[in-house]
Amino acid sequence: MSRPTVVSWIAALTVGVILGLARIGAFEAPELALYDAWIRASSREEQAGDPRIVVIELREQDLGELGHWPVSDRVLGEALIRLSKSEAAAIGIDWYRDLPVPPGEAVLERALRADPRIVGVRKFGDARTGGVGGPPVLEQAGRVGFNDFPMDDRDETIRRGLLYQDDGVHEVETSFSLRLALLALSASGSRPRPDPSNPDWLRLGPTTLAPLSSRFGGYAGVDVAGYQYLIDYARSDFPTFTFGELLRGEIAPAVLRDAVVLLGSNAESLPDLWPTPLGTKPGVDLHAHQVDQLLRYASGRSRPLRSPSAPAAAALTMLFTIIGCLVVSGVGPTSGSTPKRLAAGLGLGLGLLGGGGFAFFSGWWIPLVPPLLGAIAGSGATAFWIANRERTDRAQLMGLFSRHVAPAVADELWAQRAEFTDGGRPLAQRLEATVLFVDMVGSTAHAEKLDPVALMEWTNRFMEAMAREVEHARGVVDDYFGDGLKATFGVPIARTSREDIAADARRAADCALAMADALDALNRANAGAGLPTTAVRIGIDSGTVVAGCLGSSQRLKYTVMGDVVVTAARLEQTREVEHDFEKQPCRILVSERTLAIVGPLPGAESIGLIAARGRTEPIGVYRLSRTARLPATEKEESRL
Repeated sequence: MSRPTVVSWIAALTVGVILGLARIGAFEAPELALYDAWIRASSREEQAGDPRIVVIELREQDLGELGHWPVSDRVLGEALIRLSKSEAAAIGIDWYRDLPVPPGEAVLERALRADPRIVGVRKFGDARTGGVGGPPVLEQAGRVGFNDFPMDDRDETIRRGLLYQDDGVHEVETSFSLRLALLALSASGSRPRPDPSNPDWLRLGPTTLAPLSSRFGGYAGVDVAGYQYLIDYARSDFPTFTFGELLRGEIAPAVLRDAVVLLGSNAESLPDLWPTPLGTKPGVDLHAHQVDQLLRYASGRSRPLRSPSAPAAAALTMLFTIIGCLVVSGVGPTSGSTPKRLAAGLGLGLGLLGGGGFAFFSGWWIPLVPPLLGAIAGSGATAFWIANRERTDRAQLMGLFSRHVAPAVADELWAQRAEFTDGGRPLAQRLEATVLFVDMVGSTAHAEKLDPVALMEWTNRFMEAMAREVEHARGVVDDYFGDGLKATFGVPIARTSREDIAADARRAADCALAMADALDALNRANAGAGLPTTAVRIGIDSGTVVAGCLGSSQRLKYTVMGDVVVTAARLEQTREVEHDFEKQPCRILVSERTLAIVGPLPGAESIGLIAARGRTEPIGVYRLSRTARLPATEKEESRL
């Protein structure tokens, strides 16, 4: 299959798997972890214009001074009388007080009746627990709110608040924090009202609080019974005083003026601690956060967090998965190593993560784990497929050029494969190249003297020595035949400049001379081992060839064809040039065309014109001796 088709399949399968996992809640935990991190990053200290919220805590030291728990009705009544004398906008008591705690019942009752700003708490409860009622006086006056928190089952963290809830039997009840917020707003004449577009939704000032959906943001089917919303924890802390400071009159009146004052516990022996994105907080602090948030909504200084719809979130996952696949598949055919492709996918994922954080601070909770995984998984799968395909293509490409290719040539072939291959198979093309044929002289006679195994080993040593010189000269051995081979210089990458074409021809000539040296060394080794020595014929021609693959799809061979190949073969085979193979075991014949490209070479002897079988015109031929070597520096460079 083509790359675009495979990439499309990878993207489609990745998206399908990720959306399926998201549907069953597999990513809810990391989504909530990201949400908590952004909440912590966005939380800030109190700033000018923030709603005035003051927390008064009963701490362990206060209990020591009082000498008992619960706080008696007299002490609590005296504390409330002090608060009533302040100009607080609302006063909330986050203590259960459904039963009297003598002495002082009358004192507390008078304090509760006298000040309409005081709100008490009750526990909504359920069919199992039955709940806890509020102070009877406040229950009668309708100044009680429930203080229950919906908790995320996955990690038992408080991220959501409640405005209303209904157990299906009683009237719909209002939360403690909402009652306090409404009291504070009533002082300025602000009243809650239904949203114009949906009367079932609450509107505070310019802000509509839509009930939380079960799949809002990173949630995956959370229980949203009642009227829920996300607590934004925008304030890191609130002005806090102790219960003892209140009783002793040590809290300045200016601190309490126009503030919502919450009275609660934060003593080690009275645990009322709850896990939140900001860490463990006492319950009274959670109510303070909610009141603060509702008052900011009513003033228009904040707005509820928004989240894309489920189809939009799925589209985002699909988009970034496709982008991840395309980024990796589009790195390029010559520069896309696997680490580079994976780095591109990782960079896309990190960019998405940063964009998600920016969106959160702009008021959007966008589920990031599915698109993030889509980008990373899509790019990773694409990179793996491309790398695997490239390993296959490289193996096929290197197989076509045999193992007798210098590492530098192999790297160059792979780096520039786009120029001469299509789908891993070399394209047929016209090239300017130099072809060299080398063959043993009199191998038939040797075959009669050696047993088959020894003959094969003797021949292979010769082939190995000759092929090694081709490799050193950066040529390509594209064919073996009997006791000889064919090498081509200038393939498969097209040479376009005269200098490059000439360099290929010089390398072929130098390779032939190096073969003569290699033959001498081989003959000495064979003679020392009692084996036959041999001589060789070499023919070289240069010009235009057609290069490409021959064979079936299962068995391909890269080769070159044309008049140059025929001419080089005829030069190697010709008997029209007399040569004493006893004195000079290597005969090198070079065509006039090659010499014209290479230029004058010392020791190149003109033979003149010879007739070659299969050609209508004679060939101008030169015999190359070892005095025609290239300068040493050029020769060494040609072997790199």
